[in-house]
Amino acid sequence: DNWPQWRGAKHDGISAEKNLPTKWSKTEGIAWRLPLPGQGGATPVVWGDRIFLTSLGNEADGEADAILALCVSTDGKILWKRKLGTGSRIARIDEGNWASPSPSTDGKHVWAFCGSGDLACYDFDGKEVWKFNVQDRYGKFSIQFGMSSTPLLDGDRLYLQLIHGEGKAATREAVVVA
Repeated sequence: DNWPQWRGAKHDGISAEKNLPTKWSKTEGIAWRLPLPGQGGATPVVWGDRIFLTSLGNEADGEADAILALCVSTDGKILWKRKLGTGSRIARIDEGNWASPSPSTDGKHVWAFCGSGDLACYDFDGKEVWKFNVQDRYGKFSIQFGMSSTPLLDGDRLYLQLIHGEGKAATREAVVVA
């Protein structure tokens, strides 16, 4: 089944797949392994033979400050990697990082967001359709634990919860961006 966004197709965390592994180890229940460029806390999303996720960049690859959107084939090969944003690698000590939001897809496009405020839409071949920084449009984030909102796709609308504040007057917004 496709798993188009965090919590799955029906937003309930339940998959209809059968005969899935129930135990994992370094050798048990694993079809393949792929070293990622860096840390990331996002739930991967799946459509057909493609897996989409976010990751921090790798210093050895010259991407020390990069936040990346990746597309991986279901046989474990990186199909494309795009620089989504740049900035801080850690959000609140060791509880996450700016690559924690999960992408969302409709089978034609994938939307990815990161803690720097960068939000982008890519086609399945990795071509950027559009990109902007939500902080530039809706105000600077000012939250203690970092921004890790996952874009929610519902029909032809993409929703993004923005919790930010300016001094003592904190605001919460649900923003429709596409």
